[in-house]
Amino acid sequence: MTENNITDAAGQLEMGNRYYNGEGVQQDFEQAVYWYTKAAEQGFAPAQHFLGWCYNAGEGVETDLKQAVHWYEKAAQQGMTESQFNLGFSYHRGEGIEKDSFQAVYWYTKAAQQDDPRAQYLLGLCYDNGDGVAKDTKKAVYWYEKAALQNDPEAQYILGFCYEVGAGILKDKKQAVYWLKKAAEQNHPDAQRRLGLCYDSGEGVMEDQKLAAYWYSKAAQQNNAGAQFLLGLCYENGSGVEQDIDTAVYWHTKAAEQDHEEAKKRLTLMTGLNILLELDDRAVQMVLRNLNSKEIACAMIGESKAVQEKIYKNMSKIAASMLKEDMSYKGEIKNLETGEAQERIHQLINRLIETGDIKY
Repeated sequence: MTENNITDAAGQLEMGNRYYNGEGVQQDFEQAVYWYTKAAEQGFAPAQHFLGWCYNAGEGVETDLKQAVHWYEKAAQQGMTESQFNLGFSYHRGEGIEKDSFQAVYWYTKAAQQDDPRAQYLLGLCYDNGDGVAKDTKKAVYWYEKAALQNDPEAQYILGFCYEVGAGILKDKKQAVYWLKKAAEQNHPDAQRRLGLCYDSGEGVMEDQKLAAYWYSKAAQQNNAGAQFLLGLCYENGSGVEQDIDTAVYWHTKAAEQDHEEAKKRLTLMTGLNILLELDDRAVQMVLRNLNSKEIACAMIGESKAVQEKIYKNMSKIAASMLKEDMSYKGEIKNLETGEAQERIHQLINRLIETGDIKY
């Protein structure tokens, strides 16, 4: 039988799928749309759904969200789960149709009742936020759990959070860890960060600083600002990882670039010579003993009065007086030599920390 002789909707859908996926023919989205349209016009729900998707994604046809919604609705009314979800999502976002949270909830519910995990998760959010339906945290948790049991990472994360804080369900730290770990293992960055916090504090799980740092690192590598800050603290304090001030600065910088306020504060303390303010007098004296006066003077240019006073108080009166005189000639403009001198001091501090000569 030639293509032109295919008149039944199931056969037309099959041809559409073959062209869409390039199975036995050269991939051709326009031909896929042609065959999906043939089947859709016969009222075949699966074809209506795929045709809606093509209009949604602009595959084989120009993007037309109104047409996408038109075909999703045709299929949704016939009980097509994926189309019910997509139609609900379109109503929720106001894409291709006027935004209507009540209609979104209606169609999410239809799909959720057919075990679509995405619909179950988003329906849970609607109940959680009172969006298109009366706020009901218990019903929210009910739907989160339905989706979480189907391995939806977003639902697993938020269900873990609900157990952690006791929202819509009795607080249970162990269950919180259980669900956070499920989501974290699927590379959910917020779940990885919160799981790290659980290991850090020993809430719901045995305290383990190495595992805390491990999960912070996983989330930090996905550009999670909170995790980058926490990982910076781990390297700063040698918690779960080998202490490394340079690496701490690296992660604090990453977080600060995303406007993480606490990371910005830590960077202020750790960059330049502010790190000296974090050391006790004995440690500062040991650092200064390993530097010559020229290096100290170069590094101090442009530094705060608090930093300068910290240095002066840990030198002999004669050395401090000579340094002040030297500083009066160098001025207050930072230059390349200043940066290089400060970098050497940071390297020295790092080395002294590693050898155990000083503590940070």
